[in-house]
Amino acid sequence: MAMVDQSSRGRISVIAFQAPPVNSLGYALRVEMLAALQRAAADPGVEGIVLVGGNGTFSAGADIREFGTPEMIRGPSLWTLNSLLDDLHKPVVAAIEGMALGGGLELAMSCHHRVALATARVVGRTAPLVARMLEYDSENVRTRRDQQRGFMDMLHAVDVAAIPFPDEPPIVYPTAARWREISELRKKYKSVDLANPTENEKRIYESLEQPVTRTFDFQETPLRAAITQLQDEFNIPILPDMPALTDAGIDLDGTLDRLDVVE
Repeated sequence: MAMVDQSSRGRISVIAFQAPPVNSLGYALRVEMLAALQRAAADPGVEGIVLVGGNGTFSAGADIREFGTPEMIRGPSLWTLNSLLDDLHKPVVAAIEGMALGGGLELAMSCHHRVALATARVVGRTAPLVARMLEYDSENVRTRRDQQRGFMDMLHAVDVAAIPFPDEPPIVYPTAARWREISELRKKYKSVDLANPTENEKRIYESLEQPVTRTFDFQETPLRAAITQLQDEFNIPILPDMPALTDAGIDLDGTLDRLDVVE
């Protein structure tokens, strides 16, 4: 005996299921219900789905007769059905009459809409309420889509216009007098030519390319004296990084335990 009866009411696929006496969600019912939902989801003529329980009840949940048996965990599980309902792009209405307990309540909550009591019979027979729900659902989808598009369009317009958001500090542009002051301050950098190095920079670059052919032994030599000797030997200025030396606890006048400079 088939546990699921699938019929059409215009654009609506009505899936009526029964497993007397309380429509428990046993393995056999889960298999048939999954197949019916998949058929409705794949049918381009179906725009909405109604789940309705027979025998004056929706579902009391799991089948206690399967507790402790392989059928209890055999797929498809109730979680599989709930996930499918949750992911369906077509609206699903649970027509609830009588009990909706445990897994039955989970099944109803996984649907997009729920109607109860005597209304369920009306939905199951003629589906006019479902049609109105479909229109309402479609309208909500269009409204959300338009809102999202409008938000993205406005976000792009704000980005292009460089207009700050309300929670950002306002842009304050300098006065004409401040602009002139800034222009005067910039004149001191006019002589700086980053593309052409100075004579000192050229000497440094050339020295860095030359191999070191001499060995220096700075054991027990103050760092300051070692720097001076290297400057004299290679004819280049050496500027120690004082903040880094301070952080490392190194004093220019302190002696070096060991510092060898070799080729």
